Amino acid sequence: MITLNHVQKQFGGRVLFKDCSLQIGARDRIGLIGPNGSGKTTLFRMILGEESFESGEILIAKGVKMGYLPQEVISFRGDTVLGEVLKSVSTITSLQDKMKILEEELASIDDPKAQEKLAKEYGKLHEHYTLLGGYGLEAEAKQILNGLGFKERDFNRLTDELSGGWLMRIALSKILLQSPDLLLLDEPTNHLDLESLIWLENFLVNYPGAMVIVSHDRVFLNHLIDRIAEIEGEKIDLYHGDYDHYLVEK
Repeated sequence: MITLNHVQKQFGGRVLFKDCSLQIGARDRIGLIGPNGSGKTTLFRMILGEESFESGEILIAKGVKMGYLPQEVISFRGDTVLGEVLKSVSTITSLQDKMKILEEELASIDDPKAQEKLAKEYGKLHEHYTLLGGYGLEAEAKQILNGLGFKERDFNRLTDELSGGWLMRIALSKILLQSPDLLLLDEPTNHLDLESLIWLENFLVNYPGAMVIVSHDRVFLNHLIDRIAEIEGEKIDLYHGDYDHYLVEK
């Protein structure tokens, strides 16, 4: 799915990677570890195409979708909690917006012929929305939000009212709803209470795609990963098994 071959990368005049190679398969579950400043976030950004590198290559299979959760809090403004999460699936939200406009137009006109024309147009949009799973998607978004600690009364709250920790949960919800082929998660358990952490762990255990996780939570890693990729000596060393097995091998 994704292959890094002999990648070299410098950052601020310092060599981060001299000979970095890594292969990520369709069902791989990798824990990415290394000291602070070793290049974990930079590695994610290179895979995403957001960071350049001096030499080597990063090969990504055609059509692979990736979802990235950074450590930095993402700001969301001007929408409700549920609305912001649903934005992550743009086709659905575009149809919702068009349907809402038609609903307002239908309510504001009296001409029967014009109403009939708009009703037919609305019917086509509604059919498309249903075929794409729009109603099921909203239910799924609510389920994810519930799992990450939001109550039903929070769904219509404005994101502007929320603290950084809750905004991070929204960012994570958006990624999980998209269900990408590869999850790149940088400290996903930060800001989560125990109940939400357990829910996330169970969700990821059953996740059908691949994931690369940076986390200081050893128990969380042990339950999810089957390989450790350690950044050391300007390259990546691979260890098979969970984090505890890595410690034994190390």
